[in-house]
Amino acid sequence: MPPAKRDPSLSLAAGCVAGGVEACITWPMEYIKTQLQTFSKVKGGKPPPFTGIGSGLVYTVRTTGFFSLYNGLAPVLIFAVPKAGIRFGANTYFKNLLRDKETGKISMGFAFLAGMCAGVCEATLAVTPQETIKTKLINLNMGLLDGVPHIVKSEGVGGLYNGLFSTCLKQGGNQGSRFLFMAQYRLFLSGDAEAKLSKPMTFLGG
Repeated sequence: MPPAKRDPSLSLAAGCVAGGVEACITWPMEYIKTQLQTFSKVKGGKPPPFTGIGSGLVYTVRTTGFFSLYNGLAPVLIFAVPKAGIRFGANTYFKNLLRDKETGKISMGFAFLAGMCAGVCEATLAVTPQETIKTKLINLNMGLLDGVPHIVKSEGVGGLYNGLFSTCLKQGGNQGSRFLFMAQYRLFLSGDAEAKLSKPMTFLGG
């Protein structure tokens, strides 16, 4: 009797939580990196108040407070949470479609294909609009609530999907390779490509 199929909704929910946690942990570094990039474009004038991630974190907390490190996080969270959820949920869905009907197992080739399809879903539903909106809001110097209606009004919904094809290729390849590696990693450690590993070993593999 083949093993029971995994519920994509659980993977979706877990991915949403993981995406939110990841965004919250990495955003301070992303914020400081953006500040450093801004400094590098300014010619002349006063020297920048910091020159690296570490000194930038210390300077920002000392001058404007800890929570200022999270300025601009809200728009990122709006997409980061569903992005990871879509990635893991879609991967589980396509793995269920592609696994062997008799054994319930999935080949390495189909594991790659499932990951690639998940990457295309992620690119279409989250990554492309996220990157397009982020870039256009910077160019327009507008906030999320004002900028998105402006983009849709002036360019249509298609204006949120500039570069969709190339993003699908990129995300499809990335996620296909990522899920294939994790399947190989589990297979190497336990002899089962879908085995549940300990938290430290899962963290190491990720």
